[in-house]
Amino acid sequence: MTRDKVRMKRYNKFTGKKILPVLIILLAFFIFLSIFIVPNLSQWLVVMDELQESDMIVVLMGSVYDRII
Repeated sequence: MTRDKVRMKRYNKFTGKKILPVLIILLAFFIFLSIFIVPNLSQWLVVMDELQESDMIVVLMGSVYDRII
């Protein structure tokens, strides 16, 4: 039996009108993240502690040669 004989549809069930609302919701979610969440991440991630004397530092940026200095 072929698809035409049993009248099966040739397209996926997530095509056309069904996928458009999903895309709109995802777009709205990412716009919400970029406007409200991402700019305020610094308030959650950065903690201002008092300076203390230490014996060692850790450098997370720069090239290998910059870290040696």
